[in-house]
Order: sequence, then C-alpha cells, then structure tokens
Amino acid sequence: MNFNKGHIPWNKGMTKEQMLSSGKKVGSWPKGRHRNPETNKKISLANKGKRAWNKGLTREQAPSLKGGRPFGIPPWNKGLTGIFSEETLSKIAEGSRRWKRSEEHLRKLHAGCKAAGCGQEARIKIGKASKKNMKRLWKDPEYVLNQIRKRGVKPNKAEQSLMILFKEYHPDFKYNGDGRLGVVLLGLVPDFVNVNGKKQVIELFGEYFHSKQNKRLKWHQTELGRIMAYSSLGYDCLIIWSKELRNKEILMGKIASFINRRQDEI
Repeated sequence: MNFNKGHIPWNKGMTKEQMLSSGKKVGSWPKGRHRNPETNKKISLANKGKRAWNKGLTREQAPSLKGGRPFGIPPWNKGLTGIFSEETLSKIAEGSRRWKRSEEHLRKLHAGCKAAGCGQEARIKIGKASKKNMKRLWKDPEYVLNQIRKRGVKPNKAEQSLMILFKEYHPDFKYNGDGRLGVVLLGLVPDFVNVNGKKQVIELFGEYFHSKQNKRLKWHQTELGRIMAYSSLGYDCLIIWSKELRNKEILMGKIASFINRRQDEI
C-alpha cells in the first residue's frame, strides 16, 4: 500500500490488542495470528545479556540491512559452545536427514526432467548450440584477450628462456603469449610477434600437448595446422619445439634463417 502525504494510517493511536482485535493483518504475521506469549518469553531469555550488533551506532553508521548484521561484524555466537540443547541439535540433524534426496526422489526428478524435454536428444541440441556459440565468441579478439586475462596466463620457463634469447639477439620479437601486445589471429594468440613491421610470428610448442600422441589434439594445435592458419592471413610462422632449446647453436641458426627469409618465399 502506498501512503500519500496527509494520509492517516488506519492503526494510528491504537494499541497492539486493539489492532489484533480489528481482524486486520498486523505486521508480517498472517491475519488473525500473532506470536505466542510463551515464545516471546523464550526469545527474551535467549537474548538476555547479548549485545546488539548496532548498539552505540548512529543511523548513518549502521544502515538498515536485509541480511541482518553487516559484513565484518562477527556473529553473536562466535566462539561459544553449548548454546543449543541436545534436543535442538537432534531436531536440526533430523531435519537435515529429511531433506536429503532419496533414490526415489532422484528418479522422480529424472523422470520429470525427461518429460520436460531434457532428455538425450535435448542435451545434444543444447551441446551443438553451445559449441556453435563458443566458436563465434572465440573469433572475437576482445573475448579471447579477456579469457586470457581471467585465466591468469603467464610465460612458462621455456618461454622465459626464449624471451631472454630474443631480448639479447633479436629484439624485434616480443612476447605475446599472455595477450600483452593485443595480437589475436583467427582466435589464436601467437607466443612471439615481430613488432618491427614484418608479418612474422613464432610459436613455442611443448611436446606433451602438441605431439601426435595426444588424441585430443585439434588441427590448429598441430604444427602444420598452426602454420596454415597464420599463412591464410599473410603471416609467416616458425614453430620451435621446447626440446630445441637444449641446443642453442642449432636453434639460433633456425631462427636467423626464418627472420632473413624473403616475403616472396612464403
């Protein structure tokens, strides 16, 4: 009910007994019902000697909160033991056991879900729609960079070693594996990118995740698939396997050959 300015409430000047005898709903209690005096007495005894969380605070300091006490103020029963009687504890335990889902309850839920169209066919349709949506999202560079930031991607030890090598011998290549340069190509984030104008990228592959023995390996995660993906955008790509870091001389020759390769050879 909305009260307008000048409107007089129906219970103005009435006592609690008069309001209850009127037959109208009082407070949050259902019409015609109110708390038992015995219950009020028990609540009063239980709260006797307890300090209210907002005692001594002004209205500005202790704003009204729907969730009770504000965040940061410990509950009244913190560190206390023996608050609840054995009878109360047994009732709480019994209530918890009663609400535990039985096998029959689970079967009914499954049957209801199946009847509502959540069966195997529906799950397949949902899976296909979700897969299609994820493919669309991973084509958006902003979404890809946001996912990398949320996952906390950082350079591993092998990438850190390569970063030191590039900093000393080939400073044109900068690390981009965590999205710091903002370079995303076809939903892929190359590990190292040439920042001096050349369309060249370098990927560092680990044998465990990118080897053919990995049955879950996707096409764009293979050496040829990654090279072809970047090539479709006009980028030259070099794949370095982590085991190649063991021989610095051979690796430096491979990188130098890649960097000096003419664009018309791509």
